[in-house]
Amino acid sequence: MNLQYMRYAIEVEKAGSISKAAENLFMSQPNLSKAIKELETMIGVPLFNRTTKGVSSITEDGRVFIEYAQNILVQLENMKQHFQHSPAGKNSLRLSVPRASYISEAFASFVNELGSDDFSIKYYETSSFQAIENVSKNECDFGIIRYLTLYENTFLSLLQEKELEHRTILTSDGVIVMNAQNKLAGKPALRFLDLETMIEIVNDDFSMPRRADGDKESHVNKKRVYVYERGSQFDLLTHVPDAFMWVSPMPKDVLARNTLVQKQCPGKPFQDVLIVRKGHDFSDYERLFISRVEQLTRFGSVSRSQGKTE
Repeated sequence: MNLQYMRYAIEVEKAGSISKAAENLFMSQPNLSKAIKELETMIGVPLFNRTTKGVSSITEDGRVFIEYAQNILVQLENMKQHFQHSPAGKNSLRLSVPRASYISEAFASFVNELGSDDFSIKYYETSSFQAIENVSKNECDFGIIRYLTLYENTFLSLLQEKELEHRTILTSDGVIVMNAQNKLAGKPALRFLDLETMIEIVNDDFSMPRRADGDKESHVNKKRVYVYERGSQFDLLTHVPDAFMWVSPMPKDVLARNTLVQKQCPGKPFQDVLIVRKGHDFSDYERLFISRVEQLTRFGSVSRSQGKTE
């Protein structure tokens, strides 16, 4: 029997609803509903009573199943703890993320909270397509990808093809950053026409190696410099007055540290999406990092709805 399905059932019973349990498990509601139904078919009894509005309560058989499942998982955890001291059992984390300042800030906060135990962390800043490959091939435990809303259907199809589950953690308008000495820095908001003669700094965060039919990104600058790590992009933005870059909203301290200003320029809404392999069991390290990312999107550096720093 799939141990992950046991965890799903326990979470549904604890949360009292499929939707809340799916949110807690960082997975989509339809996938969780499907998993619970498969589990019920597997054991031959319904675990939850349902109404047209969803799960209403647990059945008597469901209570017995949950008790057995909890005991099994406790024993499994005890076994894992027994071998935790070995080098193979040390805490580890492998993740692929976009080159976003709010995510790197969350990562720094996460590292600061780690205890005195040994740990091993691999943190890759890479394109969305590389992140998808890294996660699907189990080279990373999970990833965060970024795509323009224009290309959402293409990315969702690719995630389905790779058998990856997803959850949106940020929806926002892209913003523009530029040197504080730029001639456009004083304008309250910018238009695409304002940017035509400027130099655009580009990384892979919004790239589209393949496009769905009819997807046409407009307003592509003729002067472009492609960079693939954040240090170079900040150097260029700081020292080239006519340069600009599309980014997710940046924390104020990052802007001040690099003598940059952030400007609104509607027209490039995007999403940052958490991706994992189907049935992935989140470790405590993974949950802590994700909570720090989501904490910033809700209360800290990034505003979900308006794309402003706070």
